[in-house]
Amino acid sequence: MIRKPDTPSDTILWRYLTHDKFLWLIKERGLYLAQAARFVDDPLEGAVTAVAQAQRQRFQEEVFGCFNAGEDGAIMQDQRNMTYASCWHENTAEDFGMWTTYCTLPEGIVVVTTFAKLDEACLANGEQKFFLGEVEYTEDWKKEYFYPDNPLSTFTHKDVRFENEREARVLHIMVQKENFVKMPVDLESLIDHIYVHPLASEEYYGQVKSLLQLYAPSLVAKLEWSKLRGFVMADDL
Repeated sequence: MIRKPDTPSDTILWRYLTHDKFLWLIKERGLYLAQAARFVDDPLEGAVTAVAQAQRQRFQEEVFGCFNAGEDGAIMQDQRNMTYASCWHENTAEDFGMWTTYCTLPEGIVVVTTFAKLDEACLANGEQKFFLGEVEYTEDWKKEYFYPDNPLSTFTHKDVRFENEREARVLHIMVQKENFVKMPVDLESLIDHIYVHPLASEEYYGQVKSLLQLYAPSLVAKLEWSKLRGFVMADDL
């Protein structure tokens, strides 16, 4: 675990999902960790700050006698190819923006857990395989520093433009390059609540319930409507 020392274990984490991603979760009984190289919405994903890059260059010049920018860029790209992440949102309540960004109106589901439970799920897969950490947001990419050769550090730093995501990530590093990695989980132990999109139809709620009855019947009791139902209109999302 690489969370900040002052992060309470009962910090609430939310995973907003499209219908297809939710179906994958309950059918496969695992978390889908996407390849970091596929996070194309953030050009600084996996990047290092200028001061960290300068240190990398000095180190290579001192140890190897030269710095090859092309080779160094290839190394950084390899880190993106070999790093996999499942992204969660820290909050005490549902968030309008998260529903809008990560779900398809008017469908979608959010599953809720805690930092401690997700950390336990990581450890259940064996130590040093999956790591849970909070993302820190970098405002000055010229002056700030974080350790550039450790992917667990590189991929728990993002640009301050994404600060509203309040992100925590499950990370995995694998030499063999795949589109995704599956982290097996005990859904019943991990999930505290399952909320259906606030603007979803009764029919859609029934579909979600039927899927749970088929693939994870013990989770039916944790299924609820969004707490925002009746308080938010389509124009608000």
